[in-house]
Amino acid sequence: AKQPDKSKLIVNWGSNPENAWTNQGKPVNFLEAKKNGALLIDIRPMMDQLSAHADIWLPVRPGTDAALGLAILNIIIGEDLIDHEFVEEWCSGFDQLAEHVKQFPPSWAAPITGLSEEDIIRVARLMGTTKPMSINFGNGIGDQQADGHSAAVCICLISSITGTVAIPGGGGCPAPVAPPLIKTGKCDILTERLEASPEDIENGWFAGMSKLVAPETPRWWQSPKVWESGPNSAYFKALMSIITEEPYPIRFLLAQATNPLSATRQPKKVVEALKKLEFFVVVDVTWNHSCAYADYVLPACTGYETSHQYNVTNRQEGTFIGINQKLAEPLGESISDWDFYLKMACAAGYEKDFWYGDMDANLREQLAPSGFTLEQLREAPQGIFVARDPEAEIPPQSQKNYAKLFSVIPEGKVQCYNSWIGEKPDAPETGLLNGLPVYVGPPESPTNTPELLEDYPLIFSDVHAYRLCTHGYYADLPALRAKQPYPWVRMNPKTAEAYGLKNDDWVEVESIHGRARFVVELFEGLAPDVLMARRGWWQSCQPLGLSGYDCLDGGSDPNVLYDSTMENFDNFHSGMSKQTLVRMKKIDNPFPEDGVCKYPQPTVYAEKPAVPSVVAKEDAPCYKIAFNPDLCIKCYACELTCKAWHDQPSALPGRRTIIELAEGSYINAKRTFLSVSCQQCAEPACMAACPAGAISKDANGTIVVDKKRCVRCGMCLSSCPVGAPHVTPLGMDKCDMCSSCGVAPGTDPHCVATCPTKALTLTADMKEFKANVKTLVSSYKEFIRRDNRSAQGVSHE
Repeated sequence: AKQPDKSKLIVNWGSNPENAWTNQGKPVNFLEAKKNGALLIDIRPMMDQLSAHADIWLPVRPGTDAALGLAILNIIIGEDLIDHEFVEEWCSGFDQLAEHVKQFPPSWAAPITGLSEEDIIRVARLMGTTKPMSINFGNGIGDQQADGHSAAVCICLISSITGTVAIPGGGGCPAPVAPPLIKTGKCDILTERLEASPEDIENGWFAGMSKLVAPETPRWWQSPKVWESGPNSAYFKALMSIITEEPYPIRFLLAQATNPLSATRQPKKVVEALKKLEFFVVVDVTWNHSCAYADYVLPACTGYETSHQYNVTNRQEGTFIGINQKLAEPLGESISDWDFYLKMACAAGYEKDFWYGDMDANLREQLAPSGFTLEQLREAPQGIFVARDPEAEIPPQSQKNYAKLFSVIPEGKVQCYNSWIGEKPDAPETGLLNGLPVYVGPPESPTNTPELLEDYPLIFSDVHAYRLCTHGYYADLPALRAKQPYPWVRMNPKTAEAYGLKNDDWVEVESIHGRARFVVELFEGLAPDVLMARRGWWQSCQPLGLSGYDCLDGGSDPNVLYDSTMENFDNFHSGMSKQTLVRMKKIDNPFPEDGVCKYPQPTVYAEKPAVPSVVAKEDAPCYKIAFNPDLCIKCYACELTCKAWHDQPSALPGRRTIIELAEGSYINAKRTFLSVSCQQCAEPACMAACPAGAISKDANGTIVVDKKRCVRCGMCLSSCPVGAPHVTPLGMDKCDMCSSCGVAPGTDPHCVATCPTKALTLTADMKEFKANVKTLVSSYKEFIRRDNRSAQGVSHE
């Protein structure tokens, strides 16, 4: 939804915004809407952080979302929960859809999806009767299933026939905003200069389609009207042409900001292709597995070392323009991606089309209509904001402008039966597309291949966007790797008990396609027959003494476990399934060098120059940090920011620590996230317990520590209700509201400033704060009572 604050029902389906969209606003928008009374339904196999806040968590079996979507359509249409006015005026082929979904009742979907009929019906009725409803769905459905296209179609049809399209709080309805006050130009699109071959002309294809080696979507479909960035072939299919030489072999491959051995399935086959490839070039900021097969590895610089990308954001209050600021000089011979492509184009003889290799000339051309120069933007680190006249008229709400919204669709209507693609050639050009959504399911599953269950009784899948990394990158950063040191596989405690496993045991997981090794994490937020891992374990972290892991059999990449038979891909957009059946066995640690994290030595605690504290006025309010667990998504932003600003070791507890209190069992598991730090008590128990008088209150009412007087006895820790203090080689350390960093009273400490969901806030309202403390202390005592404190990494020694 573009306006989730107006939604009455939000359905998060197959998306993990708390991991992939933390700083882009989606999680906080959903939680704020829930706070304002909206119902939140979360549909995905694993109870992730947002699921923990949902009113209903529907743990659909991996890879079966299309079956669930068809069953929900069956209920909504069968029980006449549709918006008749919308369907009659703005839908085409509804009768065909209605007849089609009769064959997919909840009784059919339940054994496929692993859900009860009652839960499917309950959710379908809510979706059919609650307006406005918005459905947020992601890559977990759209392009990582064998029938992801049909699953996405089902979701779009649910939104459409219930009349929740283009209304405030529904889908496709942005808040009205006046026209931007800053306008920029666009570059020429070179695909417009492609020459059409005789085959393109004969088939009515866009120019160049006949030459694609492995079209991701059908050739007839690809055109500027629908594509995102030009003609494209499917990643894995294109690589396989090197091996099969069908229809012709790729001879040169450029891998820029991608790792072919992690980005797709079955790295064994990818290695075979890379070995046969004539010429392979990698352009990246860091080494990855595929570099071992490259003829050249060219270094790219990061976004912090270049200033080649600008952005314009328009809001009702005005328009903002800003450009990336160069914070450091590029290392060695590294250059930006923009410079690389311009240099390549010039070397190929296209100087005139690429500004003679001058990226600044490109930027100046685009900025010309804005009235701002490139130099002005680079001299404005905070960007430039042009305010709108407060009296400027807000344009009328664009809801129900269906004629414009559906103008590119055949008949100008929602395609319940899709005449645009129905009965036309599919992407592999081996059959025809269905105009109605169909369920295919994973290549291996309990219902598709029941004969495998005796030897491979567990369902396996993975997450590929995770808050502590970006796909396969950033696992080498100590602060992030310390939060997840080893390649993990999560499983229900009942599953672990059946296999004689406990937390931190190593297991080998094997499918009919390959085998991989992981560390066990017990987790109630998974069905007992489902295992879930994280993709992309290849980077090492030398400061913590942690290895990288191989991407082939015996390593720790889930991709080796999946099917890569091209006939099993989604026949519209070539999506590959990331679900399969596996078996599991306990093994000794296969990577003994990872036995213990080699934490940095205590010398990292260096004395910092004293920062003059800003003294409060006599009658100034006393500010404290309040924490709202209803908004926390355990993103670790506060903890990691605190450590960075106070130079705390990555692998040791910091001033602020995120912990989790887990209750109940599947399917009624509950997760509570707590951001624990010093509560700045009115009558500090730590101060009363300190035998050396090292703890006191400063002029701002903040509890501070004189580390030179601290004798490191630990009495403060034992007396604190939330275990906030921890002992360092330089003395006890705890939150000082960032006064040691020069943050003035009444100004957000760094943890508050960085919290994306505003679970942390600065407050002077002591009534609100005391209620907050009472909840936090009660939860924390329960956490300690369950004796899992050290397992969560909260030990302060």
